[in-house]
Amino acid sequence: MPPKKHLDAPVSSASFLDLKAQLSKHEDDLSKSRERGQPSTITGGVSRGTNKKLPAWARQNKGLAQRQARDQVVYEDDPTTGRKDPQQVKQHLEKKAAIYDKIRKGKTGGLTEAQIDALLVDFDQRARSGSPSGSSSSTADSDDADDAPVAPLTHTQDPLVEFTDEFGRTRLIPRSEVPRGAPFRDPNAPEGVSHDMAHAPVQYVARVDDRVPKMGKEPAPGEGPDPSNVYYGDQTSFPVYEPDPAILAQRAATLAAAAAAPLVDHYSATGENRTRGAGFYAFSTDEQERRREMDELERARAETERKRREREVEGDRVKRERERERDERKRRIEDKRREVEERRAAKRAKAA
Repeated sequence: MPPKKHLDAPVSSASFLDLKAQLSKHEDDLSKSRERGQPSTITGGVSRGTNKKLPAWARQNKGLAQRQARDQVVYEDDPTTGRKDPQQVKQHLEKKAAIYDKIRKGKTGGLTEAQIDALLVDFDQRARSGSPSGSSSSTADSDDADDAPVAPLTHTQDPLVEFTDEFGRTRLIPRSEVPRGAPFRDPNAPEGVSHDMAHAPVQYVARVDDRVPKMGKEPAPGEGPDPSNVYYGDQTSFPVYEPDPAILAQRAATLAAAAAAPLVDHYSATGENRTRGAGFYAFSTDEQERRREMDELERARAETERKRREREVEGDRVKRERERERDERKRRIEDKRREVEERRAAKRAKAA
């Protein structure tokens, strides 16, 4: 019986259109998920979840987003295009850089003390630690005209104030050019409102080697630095250290006493834990006891040398006596030998 032939299932054009639509839908979903960064692969028949908890090393610190948003510059959007204007962004950045550069040089940059304290960058700590930004200030502070051109502040943002410099000259300068902590007067301020820090109570906050004045509680009598020793603004020269004459005299007396003392002190055997050579004698550290021990050793040495000479003299006598006895013995032996020879000669003559 011949095998039956399989008949092809009827396929309509609508089926192909439906399949093509399904493929197109899946491709669109896949591309959208990739744009959003969502995984689309399936492992072991289970789709990878997107709400998986991140490990500790991959999570951001708490409050990091808020601090970054507070530190960013607020840009204005172009009302026509709805995008940020690059020129406006550049002006904002240049203005911010100019303010930071003035604060680094000791000026206010048009900001109040509270605003400077609220900054995330501690310029005082950078200047003390000698950071790269503070080390390069020697060339940048020499001439402000060498700085790159920045967007100038408006009169409302940086008003002119009266400032008395170190030479006693009263000038009108921008508020941002006033050194930090220096007194000034705003001529445009309303009546009864003074910006002169000299008329405000001062509070001194302890720092590394000095106390910096700040607005606040008035110090108690005797507190705070001497006004004659306070310098405002950039300082390029400092006084030379002069030690106290009493301290110098004390050091000179100590050096003179050390020079008058003997260069080599008596040796102390207690300073080392080791075996000494033969004949070593540990003298006392007391001067009188040491002298007595050395005298005893000197007497013992003299007695030893005397007995050695006596033994040498006695030895010479014994040696001479022994030599005399040896010579006498040789003489007797020689006389005996001569006598024996004479007897032998007499016998031979008699026998002949």
